[in-house]
Formats: sequence, structure tokens, C-alpha cells
Amino acid sequence: MANFQPMKDRFLVVLGENLRLCGAGGRFLDYGCGRGDVAEYLIRGGGFTEGLAYDPSVTAGQESSSGPREGGRQLAYRRTLPEARGDFDVAVLFDVIEHVPEPARVLEDIRAQVKPGGWLAVTVPYNPHEWGVDDDFYGHLRRLSMRGVVSMLEAGGWGVIRALDPSFPSFWFIRRVYLMTRRFLRQPIPAGADVAGTDMHRSLASSRQSAWDTGGPVQRMLSGGLLPWKLIRRFDLYFESIFRGFELFILCRKREGEASCGVCGCGRFVYHRFFHRYSLQRCTYCETEKILAADSREAGSDGLRPSPVHGLIRRWRARRVRRLAGRASGAMVAVVRNPAEDIDLAELQAGGREVRCLGLPEWLAAPAQSCAVVALFHVIELAPEVDMVLDRLDAAVAHGGHVLLEYPNSGSWLKRAFRWRWFGYDPPNHRHIVDSRKLCDRMGLRNYHLVRERHFAPEYSFFIFIQTLINVLLSFQRDALYRWLRGVGTSPVDRAAAWLSIPLAVLLAPLFVIYQPLASWFRRGCVVQQVYRRTDIASASQGGGA
Repeated sequence: MANFQPMKDRFLVVLGENLRLCGAGGRFLDYGCGRGDVAEYLIRGGGFTEGLAYDPSVTAGQESSSGPREGGRQLAYRRTLPEARGDFDVAVLFDVIEHVPEPARVLEDIRAQVKPGGWLAVTVPYNPHEWGVDDDFYGHLRRLSMRGVVSMLEAGGWGVIRALDPSFPSFWFIRRVYLMTRRFLRQPIPAGADVAGTDMHRSLASSRQSAWDTGGPVQRMLSGGLLPWKLIRRFDLYFESIFRGFELFILCRKREGEASCGVCGCGRFVYHRFFHRYSLQRCTYCETEKILAADSREAGSDGLRPSPVHGLIRRWRARRVRRLAGRASGAMVAVVRNPAEDIDLAELQAGGREVRCLGLPEWLAAPAQSCAVVALFHVIELAPEVDMVLDRLDAAVAHGGHVLLEYPNSGSWLKRAFRWRWFGYDPPNHRHIVDSRKLCDRMGLRNYHLVRERHFAPEYSFFIFIQTLINVLLSFQRDALYRWLRGVGTSPVDRAAAWLSIPLAVLLAPLFVIYQPLASWFRRGCVVQQVYRRTDIASASQGGGA
């Protein structure tokens, strides 16, 4: 069905939307260009200045059409690839992987042509249960599962950002009717089609012929403009995360190095889901999650203005750290928080200790100092890599000192129930959603033992609960009440949603009284608060002790 023009148009729209979402532009490579319709679409309106369309079966007519387009944009057709120099910002691989005997080699060739951090857009038939006579007609060699396609791309050095199936349900239904009709009429191949020769012959000819015979009245109706395609495509958007169709669109980014997990140290981050503008990656071992903005320029820290209850929150935190410092040896207390002012310094200094209050970037770059207590309030989820924070702790915490960590709970009941609507994700500020058990293991291997763990924080637990439920009930917005309370600029729609959220918060508050004790008992609250003590065995050895 790849050459069914309404579906091809749909995939071109999806391609353009996703490239714009990522801010991709510059030079593109259309690998296996076939008729060249994808390359022509990109050079006309895709934001590219130059393109190369490569295919071993490029015709002399296509090569002669190479040259400048409107606006001075350049498009060249070639039968051979240029020398690999990493010149291209984007590569496009539309309906090629299913035709080549060695997909890994193709992905390697494309990776060598794309710049570091460049993009790859792929369409490929998938779902082995959807194999039909059209697959035989086009000379397809395989249909992998969705996870199999993702694994193949990630093994080839590409980090998958988004995977969706624009064919389901509308095109899936049309294809099903078509295949059933062909089977009933015993006409597996359209009349006049070139189906002679080997699978390779059919593969090379596939881009220039269609299994969709448009000669009959039903075929003319389907391939014409009778059906309201724009309306059907709107419905398609609701099924992007239901992988039950027959053709995938996947957007990847060139990966440099191994995307290993800094929490468990065993797994690596692979594609899990895509929500709005954010790709959710998950560790293959501990299920820690990493949030990637489709456009990396969106990612940032939680630089928000104070709220009316800001002073109360600052005092709560200061008292918690001061009580911990009273039981620790050493003189200095370091508090890491973004923004760094989110704690009452006067309250902390009342114990006579030296206190340093730092933002995350400042703390990571500061010289090593021996601290009695290091408190990290909602910092781990902001760090580019968790390993950076753990390595810095070893340089900052005195032997016998304490570490206080507070961060969203990956095992929260609300997260498991409502997924992306859970407020704890907080895109684009948060980078990681950490599994508390695996983090405890990691700290243990670094000679820290867990002193205390709670699943309640007065300044966050209630609000995460309320905002999550509001996100579910008012699905047209996300976190509007939170942004309004913190003084972040919002649109008129978000401001209206924030005002609607206030009565909902009042009505939902009694549910929190029931939910929180149960969630804390089963360690499934929205926030994890852990206190670790670093062993003093090294300092005892230095003093001659056992």
C-alpha cells in the first residue's frame, strides 16, 4: 500500500510535521528515493536548502532533472552515494529496509553520511501478522514487530525519538477490505503489473508500480477524493500509540557513545513512548526513565518565580536539614536546589554551621569540600546524567556525613495509572524519573547506607496528587495551575484552565487524605525522600583504627 497516493500523502505530512517539531533543516539525503516524490516534497517546502536523492535504479530522466529549484534550492539525483563525510543534517529512509538483505549495513552507510546529532526518518512495513499478497508483489523480505524495528535502529547507532503508526485505523481498514476483495475474486496481482523475475527484481521495480489497481469503481473511489481524508487523518492522531496497523513512521537521532543508565549501571536507555513534544526513554534493566525534548533547545532547569506559599516551603526544608545536621559530624552544610534560593538560609544558619546554598550547575563545578550534610531537593531529576550527581557526592560528603535526597517516585501509583498526565514528569524541566530501589543499590555500592525513607513531602505530595488528577479531568491543558501559582507566563487558555482548576482542587482534596497514607505504607507515594549516611570506615583507617 506504500504507493497508494492518499497514504503516501499522509506519511509526507507526518514527515514534515515531525521535522518542523525538531527544528531540522539544512541538507537532506533521501536514501532509496525511488520515484523521488519524498525528495521533491522536502525540497519544495521542508525547510531544506539542498538535497541528494540516491537510488541504484535512478533513471537518466531523473538525473537530468537535477539542479536548482525555486528559491535557489538544489536537488540532485544520483545512482551512487558520495564519499561518507557526515555532510547531511537529515536522512530519509522511506520503504527501503524491508527490501534490503542487510539492513544493518544500510543503517551504517546512512550513519556515516549524517552529522553528529543529525536525524533519520524511517517508514517501514511492520507487524508479521499483517503479511499480505501486496508484500509478495513488492518483493518485501520481512515484517518485524514494532519493538523489533526499534531494536534494529538502536543497535545501528540511532536513538529512537518517536514511533507511530499513521495507518491505523483508517488505512488499515481500507487495506483489509482490499486484501479480502482480492482473495475473494482470486486476483492476487493487478493485471498488467510487472511481477516477473526474482524478489530483487520486484524490489527494484516496487517504487514504480502499485498493487492498487485503480481501474475498478471501488478502487477509483478509494484512490480519488470521495472520502474525507482530512477528517480521517484527525482520527488517526488518536491512535498514534496503538501499534496495531501495518506501517510505521519512526524518527531517530544519531547517537554518539552508549546511552547507559547512570542509576543501575547495567542497562541502557531505549525508546519507550512519545508524548506531545517529548520522547520517553526507559532503561532496559531498572526502568529508570529519561525525558528527551524533541527539540533539545526546550530542555532547561526549573527557573520559576516564588509563589505565595514559597516562604513556608523554604522554612520546612531548612528545619529538615538542620535536624539532620545536628546528628552529623563536620562543620559545613551544602544545599543544592534549582533555584538555589528555595530554602531559608537564616533558619539553617541558626545552628552556627557554615551553609552553602547552590544551584545544580554551580555545585557540579564547585571545588571539592567536605560537608557534614549535602541536601539535594529535586535535583537528581534535573541533572543531565545521574552519574554526574553521584560522582560529585563522593567528592562533597565527609566520611560519616549524611545525604538527603528528594525526587519524584518512579513507582508512584498515580504515575502507573495516568502515565504522561502524572505531574511528576514536569517536561521540559525534568530529565530523569529515577527508580528508588536501584538508586539505593547504587548508593550502597558507593558505601552509603539508607537511614530513612519516606514517601511524603508536605510541599510536593499534595500538589502532585491534585495537579495529576486535574491533568486527567482537564485534558486540554497540562500543569496550568502549577505554572499559574509559580508566576510563569501562560496563554489565555492556560489561565482559564488554572481558574477552573481551583474548585476542582477543593473537591479533590478529601481524596488525598485517603490516598496518601495508603501510598506511603506501600511506598507508592509521588515523592521519595531518602536519608543516607556515608560510612566512616575510611577515616577510621586513616586514624589507625580497624
